Amino acid sequence: MFNSVETTQITYIDNPPESLEVFIDENKSAITDAQSELNECISALKQLQDIVNSDKDRLYKQQKAQNILTNIFLEYMDK
Repeated sequence: MFNSVETTQITYIDNPPESLEVFIDENKSAITDAQSELNECISALKQLQDIVNSDKDRLYKQQKAQNILTNIFLEYMDK
């Protein structure tokens, strides 16, 4: 997924842009790169969420089956 992390620091304190549009134009590449990295992170988080949800569903079914078997065992022991 992520082999390296590159950071781009955008500094405009000493030389503020005339407007937000100028700032965006001057830093379009860095902004596009940051958006791409954010999209990759969002995609990875969605995949992780799918895995967690799948595991939760599997665990729920496993616990339900275990409860059924426990109830059957307890009924058998009562006889």
